[in-house]
Parts: sequence; structure tokens; C-alpha cells
Amino acid sequence: MVIRQKSELHWAWILQARATLAAGFPGRAVSAARHAIALVGASAETFGNAGAVHSAAGLHEQALECFMRAVEIAPDDTRHLFNLAMQRRYVGDLAGAEANCDKLIALDPDHSEAWLIRSGLRQQTADRNHIRELKSRLGRGVDGWRSEGQLRYALSKELEDLGEDREAFAELSRGAQLRREHLDYDVGRDLAMIDALIAGSAHGEVQSGTAEAGSGAIFIIGLPRTGTTLADRILSSHTQVDSLGEPSAFPAAIMTSMQKVRRPLRSAEERVSAAMAIPPEELAQGYLDRLQGLRGNGSHFIDKLPMNFLHLGLIRRSLPGAKVIHLRRDLMDSGYAMLKTWFADAYPFSYDQQELGRYIAAYQRLMVHWTTLYPGAILTIDYEELVADVEGHARAMLAHCGLGWEDACAVPHRNQLPSTTASASQIRNPVHSRSIGAWTRHRDALQPLLSTLQSAGLGSSCALGDPT
Repeated sequence: MVIRQKSELHWAWILQARATLAAGFPGRAVSAARHAIALVGASAETFGNAGAVHSAAGLHEQALECFMRAVEIAPDDTRHLFNLAMQRRYVGDLAGAEANCDKLIALDPDHSEAWLIRSGLRQQTADRNHIRELKSRLGRGVDGWRSEGQLRYALSKELEDLGEDREAFAELSRGAQLRREHLDYDVGRDLAMIDALIAGSAHGEVQSGTAEAGSGAIFIIGLPRTGTTLADRILSSHTQVDSLGEPSAFPAAIMTSMQKVRRPLRSAEERVSAAMAIPPEELAQGYLDRLQGLRGNGSHFIDKLPMNFLHLGLIRRSLPGAKVIHLRRDLMDSGYAMLKTWFADAYPFSYDQQELGRYIAAYQRLMVHWTTLYPGAILTIDYEELVADVEGHARAMLAHCGLGWEDACAVPHRNQLPSTTASASQIRNPVHSRSIGAWTRHRDALQPLLSTLQSAGLGSSCALGDPT
């Protein structure tokens, strides 16, 4: 009877943690998860759930400890092995992550996501790769489109590492087509929302009563795969800057406030109007409440959710003291980098070249709008220039944020903080320019993307995202 009561108590705390996390309060969720694992007799399942909560809250060292404990209790449970591999990837233990993936795949050759993650942990070489095994696994037939898609993305990545560009792009195209065929997505809805944002914020911000609201916040924005993670690593190398990763706190605060509207919001224009009607103080408080328990002792913190570029109007209204840094990159390089990334649940526009081009063009329109509307408020950094002069642009970013220089900001690859982004493996290496112009290796295959951008009035080279 006592054992059952303890088991039920473990589960009760985990349920509270998961519910609180779903409500958008990760700090409180972590507190509940810690209660669960502090109880005597916590199971592998309890530690695994607690690890997931800590990871979602951006507390990756603590999450790693939870997953290690789960694997210690249940060493052959592939769920815990996969979570441990992912967490080791986040904290930079890439060799450990690969070893976990190796064991997991040996236990379950059908775990396609483990194949995908393993392929991205390092640059594959002629002497060390998994191409033959991946082809063999695909040749035996795969149950489920998702598994096949992930295996093809893994194979594409390894083939490209070895310079097999034509075959690599063929595998990528097959995987992307599979993903797109199973998405319930209409790019037109996203484009309508961007147009509504431009129209609905044509007159600039009405700031909250306190000009300092949001002071200390640094929003790093841009399309995915444009260098936002590098900017985050540079700034978070400063002793007064905490990186919170990519929290959903600001869009969650918007949604919570909009739920108070007691009428259907059917059109993009109606949703934008309702969002703009949120009292700035309410939105600011809702955002900051969701960050409780996540911030460290630094005077500044980074919110690096790239898609916050959609919310800049509301950020300026509710958090006028916040700083904004916009990363941009050659649009073709940016588009190709998104196309070849299997995102977990985000960026549905990135699996079809024409849809991707249309979305990039809309993003371009929106960023031109924001920078015109808020002159001087947004520091724009070109990725190509950033990698050519890390220290110079690091100094510019720190000055924009009101921070003094620290030498660690010039060597971001030495930053030991965790990272959950698609760049989690690459950021452990010194800054380089090898990815600049990478799209040209597939110039013919990427013509649909290029033509779509050109039709939108963007330059044929799409250099630095500047329109013609």
C-alpha cells in the first residue's frame, strides 16, 4: 500500500509539472518535477519525465542528470537512450551522443530519428560514415512516411558531407516531398497574416507607460538558419547575459490575452486587431511571468525565438526597453539551409521550394516594414559580415545592448552553454565561412526557389537579403 501511494505521488507531481508546462509556466513546472524526483523510489519513467520538463525549461544540465539516471535504472529503454543522446548533443557532448545513438540503433534499427540525429553530430568522412547502412535500411523497406523521410534526410546529409551532391539532393527532395505531403498547411494563411501585420501596424507603436519596460531583454530574430544561434553564443559569452534559448513565452502571452476576446476571430485582420488591442502592461507582465525561474543573475537575458520577427510591433509596444537584433543572410543560402533541415514541429513552409520562396519574400517585406517603422531600434547584422569579423560585430551588438566589452565574446565556440537549435553541433567549432554560397552546389536543383524569389522582386543573387 505504501509503495502504491508513493508511486501515485510521483505521478501526481509529474502531471502537475506537465500541465503547468503546457500552460506556459516552465519555472513552476520545474519546481513540481523536482518534487517528483526527490521522493524515494522514483522510477526511470519519473526521471525521464522530469528530464523532459527541465529540458523544455532550458535547464539542460539538470535535464542531463535526470536522463542519465533514467538510463541507469533502465539501460535498454530506447526512449531514455534517445533523450539522453539529445541532451548530450545540447550540452556539447557529441561523442557521448553518438555512442548513445549507436546503442539505440543496435537495439532498435527502426528508430529513424536516432539515425537522423547521429548523422548530424559530426562531419562524415570517407572512413567514418553510415551511408551503406542507411541505404541498406531504406532498401529493406520502412514502415511510415515519417521514418522514411528522416532516413532520407540523414542519408542526404552524409552524402553531401562526402561531396556526392547530386545524389544528396535527390534524397533530400524525396524526404521533403514526403514531409510536405503529410502536412496540413496552407502558406497563403501565413502570407495573409504577414500582410495583415503590415497593414495593422502602419502607424508605429503606442508604448506602455514605462519606457524601461523590458529593459534587459534582448530579442534575437530572423529566419531559421541565418546565424541567430551564433549571435546568441556571442552575447551569452558575456558575464551579464543569460541565454534563455527559444522560449515560446511571448507568443504564449499573446494567445492567453487574446483568449479573453469573446467573439470568433476568423480573419488575419481580426486577429491582428485583437492582438494590437491587448493592454501593453498586460502583455509585458504575461511575458515576464512565463520567464520566472529561468533567468540567472545577469542584468540581461536573450530570447532567441527566431519567429518573434512576427511580433516586433507588439514587442515595441509592450517592452519598449528591450533590444532587438536581426540576423539576415543571403536568401538562397538561408532557403537551402532551411530546406535541408528536418524541423521537429516548426516551419512547415520549408519543405516545398516555391512555398519557401513565397514565405521568405513575405518575411523580407515585413522586415522592411519594421525597420522603416522603428528606425534605429533594430540592429541588423549580416551573417556573411559577422563570420568575417566576429569581434567587430560582437562589439556592435554589445554596444546596442548597453553592455561593455568582454574578450570571451570574440570566441563564441568556447561558450559551454547548452544549445537546442539545429546548429547545436556546428557551434562547438570555431567560426568559419564554409557555408557561404553553399546553395550554388545545387544551383540547377534549386531553380524553383530562385525563380520564386526573383518573381517577388528580389535580386538574382539575393545577396544579403536586399531587394533589387
